[in-house]
Amino acid sequence: MKQEDFYGLSYSTPAAQWVEALPLGNAKLGGMIYGSLHDEIIQINEETVWAGYPRCRDNPEAYNRLSKIRESIFQGDYDGAMEHAGQMLGQPEQLESYQPVCDVLMRFHQHGIYREYWRGLDITKALYSQRYVRQADRLERSPEITAEAFCSAPAHLLAYRYQSEYGKQTGLTISMRREAPVEVTAEGKTLLLTGQTNEKGIRFSCILAAETDGALKAAGDRLEIENASWVELRITAASDFYGDDPVSACRRVLNQAEQASYEELKQAHIADYLSLYHRHDLRLGEPYQGTTDRLIAAAAESEEARDSLLELWYNYLRYLLICSTRPGSLPSNLQGIWNDNMKAPWNSDYHPNVNLQINYWPADAAGLSECVLPLAEWLKRVAENGEKTARTHYRAGGWVLHHASDIFATTAPVDGPWGIWPFGGAWLCRNLYEHHLYNPSDMGFLTETLLPLLEGSVRFMLDFLVECPAGIPGEGYLVTCPSHSPENRFRAPNGEISWLTYGATMDIEIIRDLFGIYADCCNKAGVKGRFQEEAEQACRRLPPIKISPKTGCIQEWIDDYEEAEPGHRHISHLYALHPGNQIGRSTPELMEAAEKVLERRLSHHYHGQGWSCGWIANHFARLGKGDRSLDMLDMIVSQMLLPNLMVDAHGHPQVGDAQASASAVQEMLAQSHDGEIVLLPALPARWKSGMARGLRLRGGHSLGLAWADGRLTKAELAAGTDEERVVRVGERTFRLELKQGRTYNLLEFL
Repeated sequence: MKQEDFYGLSYSTPAAQWVEALPLGNAKLGGMIYGSLHDEIIQINEETVWAGYPRCRDNPEAYNRLSKIRESIFQGDYDGAMEHAGQMLGQPEQLESYQPVCDVLMRFHQHGIYREYWRGLDITKALYSQRYVRQADRLERSPEITAEAFCSAPAHLLAYRYQSEYGKQTGLTISMRREAPVEVTAEGKTLLLTGQTNEKGIRFSCILAAETDGALKAAGDRLEIENASWVELRITAASDFYGDDPVSACRRVLNQAEQASYEELKQAHIADYLSLYHRHDLRLGEPYQGTTDRLIAAAAESEEARDSLLELWYNYLRYLLICSTRPGSLPSNLQGIWNDNMKAPWNSDYHPNVNLQINYWPADAAGLSECVLPLAEWLKRVAENGEKTARTHYRAGGWVLHHASDIFATTAPVDGPWGIWPFGGAWLCRNLYEHHLYNPSDMGFLTETLLPLLEGSVRFMLDFLVECPAGIPGEGYLVTCPSHSPENRFRAPNGEISWLTYGATMDIEIIRDLFGIYADCCNKAGVKGRFQEEAEQACRRLPPIKISPKTGCIQEWIDDYEEAEPGHRHISHLYALHPGNQIGRSTPELMEAAEKVLERRLSHHYHGQGWSCGWIANHFARLGKGDRSLDMLDMIVSQMLLPNLMVDAHGHPQVGDAQASASAVQEMLAQSHDGEIVLLPALPARWKSGMARGLRLRGGHSLGLAWADGRLTKAELAAGTDEERVVRVGERTFRLELKQGRTYNLLEFL
């Protein structure tokens, strides 16, 4: 029953649990649809429905502890530093969770025997569909029953349509439920749900409007439908986070869509979605013809099936990104936009010690540059709050963001002593800088958004750096203190195990990167930055990246501590390799030491999860090790993919930071981070043939690639700006004088 032009996820049975349901989303509204025959569920999320409320978590006692922490660390008293650190956390120190809105329940009254069941999510149209037949008498044709759903960005609603060929014999009850108390009322053709996340919390509502050719009546807190052959639902949700009345906001959406038919809404939705999705494509072979559950099973045995799964997953990750982040929305969180738990794993929050950054790694290269804008807008709010936290906790200028945040742009350190990691904002500046590199002609973004954020982050780091005292590694350098390597621990010479130290390698790499980005952006904008000269002087006093004489690896800390967990999931000290570019072709000794880090991690019972294996895949791609990069992606798809192709992270589904794997695929096919355009820099031997269309490069260029037997058969570059670039294919290089608007057949130069 599968459609011939269908490309996406498909199954021959309904979902029995949330991780089997299929996601729909328009970046503000999300739905998980199960495809049940009798008790259908559409689980609804709205991006602003979070527990908690706006408040300042800054701790007025924090600064008094800062000097004590630094003194303890420099004296080697790590236990003492941890004790003081507990008094430096924000108040309260635990964040609240992103929450679901409700479940929409449809209980169908008809009975019978059903067969030929199929449900699927076409990711080329962002369209859910479902088909099955009801067993008829031998002399009758078995009638087909269909369902279809989509989540429209233009109309701001989720639409669902049920159709039966069995005549006007369908009956169903429609209701809403939520774990926490809500009020549900039925009136006319609508259901209205209202609630509040917690005391002082966000108020929200969800409205469902139904149409049918049957008899429809409101009955208390539910709608009853009888004698129908089709039913159409339109669902929307809103909150008062931005100051609107949520009920009025929902009614406004439904009223605006009232004059449009289901088919008109559907076609407008598909056109809008295709304007983003069809900019780019990847093919690694022939698409698999069976259902996704069979593909997952086949991938465990067959490399061909594994590549089909990797191709589907890559394109599905693009779908999830579009559904989770659009201009005007919040950034994508740990689970994109989908969450069915009142207290979600890690609160489904923003983790800017790696996870939030990963959410956006593949966006610009996939042609989804506008999807990055919610991150920039959220970071502006973060910077406002971060100025207060910088003053209160550190007596520093500029702005700061620690390792976790939320819808309220919390900037104080939370969770525990490991939360005292004030580098989240500086790292996110790298994300926005990448967005600039992919869109260099957008000077407004550079001057109005990126430069002000950079300047504030640079100011903070200049104030946060301290001179390392004599007698310990790092003597005379400017270092960070307190510091830790997320989320790893070390064993000090006295046997103590701690998170906190000074001058962790990642800190220094981020700061050196930040100062360099700041200088580049000032030069491009034609301005002399307020702190540019001071940053350049400080940069010369930062400690270099060290190679451990014991292991030959890049040291994770300025002191060559023993690792408490040699197989730890984070690989923070390779920030300079990816996403940064301080380690590259010009530093072969550091490239070798970086590779040793990866192999050492993997040889010590690596505690990897989907996001961290994806990050390692990016590292291997930057090293030119395509087969090793593919090994990491294979590990994910063979061990960590859930039935609906979300990723299992510590036993919980995650969506956003699975984007590391999409980024790794891009890095394997083309790189442009090191001043050159490199084609197929890390192509695995197994990928004999394939193609990529619309793969964007830094400089605003667009690349079309095809290869067979590991050799390029097509390489067309559409120049986005005027510039001179070196192009590398293997060991062969040539120089191109690119002119904006021209397309170049790169094979002519080989």
